[in-house]
Amino acid sequence: LLIRENDRSGCKVGSIAVPSSIGLAPIERVGAIYEGVRFEASPGWTPNGTYPEIGPVPLPGPAYGSWSGSDANTGTLRIGPIGITERTSSIAVPLVTGPVVRDLSLVLSDKTTGEVLVRLAPPPTSQTWSVIQIEFPARPEGTELEIVASDAGAGWGQWMALGAPRHVSPR
Repeated sequence: LLIRENDRSGCKVGSIAVPSSIGLAPIERVGAIYEGVRFEASPGWTPNGTYPEIGPVPLPGPAYGSWSGSDANTGTLRIGPIGITERTSSIAVPLVTGPVVRDLSLVLSDKTTGEVLVRLAPPPTSQTWSVIQIEFPARPEGTELEIVASDAGAGWGQWMALGAPRHVSPR
């Protein structure tokens, strides 16, 4: 459970190692889903394809996972376009992984320029749903972003799931 400075609970997050380009999004700053976002999944990724004990994403909106009945499933999930409606430098994304993140990756890129903004290879291990805040160089209004999640690991515990990307309210 994440405990904020005011001793109130935020959201169930588990224990994860967090690279410098991401952090945990405080639940009070997690906003609405970006409109018009589509999920394009290879066959190894399915709606709500998490290990059964994990359960569905705890926020409204779609989620896709690569467990989908077996750790052996692999493939790619594309999420986008994420249309930036004001100058921004972060988005929130619900994430959960299996216990092994080797051969998994999460890439955030600027669809307009093709520039890779953040590459998490591997992503942080999070065996309970967490809402991560991905920080990137500020982008102007009108930019379209894309998230590409890849599962190239067919071994035990190698899977990941993502929910719809969300706005992050300013501090």
